[in-house]
Amino acid sequence: MQVDTSTIMGPFEKRAVVWFEDRNIQRVVLTLKGEVIPYVSFEPGAYISLWGKTGEKAADEILLTNHAEGSLQIEGITSDLGGRIKWRLLTKEAGRVFLLHVEDLSRLPGDYSGHLYLKTNLPQKPLLTVLVNGFID
Repeated sequence: MQVDTSTIMGPFEKRAVVWFEDRNIQRVVLTLKGEVIPYVSFEPGAYISLWGKTGEKAADEILLTNHAEGSLQIEGITSDLGGRIKWRLLTKEAGRVFLLHVEDLSRLPGDYSGHLYLKTNLPQKPLLTVLVNGFID
C-alpha cells in the first residue's frame, strides 16, 4: 500500500480492503497509520490574505517553522505581484522559526492573486511558495 503524503500534515490513517475468493477469509482490512511532519510548516497556512480599503494598511503574517535537521536559511524572497505588496521576514529563533509579514501597497481598488517565493538552503525544500490574495475596496 502506498500513500501520497504530499497533501497530508500531522497524524493520518488510511485503510484498504482486500477481497478474497476464499470462504474462510472473505476480506482483510489493511490499516496504515502514521504522522507526516513537513520539512517546513506554515501557521496558519501557506497563504496570505490582504483585506482592506484603498489607502489603509492591509496586512497579514504567517509563522514558518523548520522541522528539518540543520538550520534553515532564507536566501531570498521574490514575488510575481510586482509592486502590489511589500514583505518583511523576521527571525524569531535563528535557523528555526521565522515570521513573514506582508502588507498591501495598492493605490487602486481591486482583487489580485499571486505568490511569494522563498529560496532556502534546504536540499529537501529549496523553494517555499506562499499564496497571496488581495481584496482591496
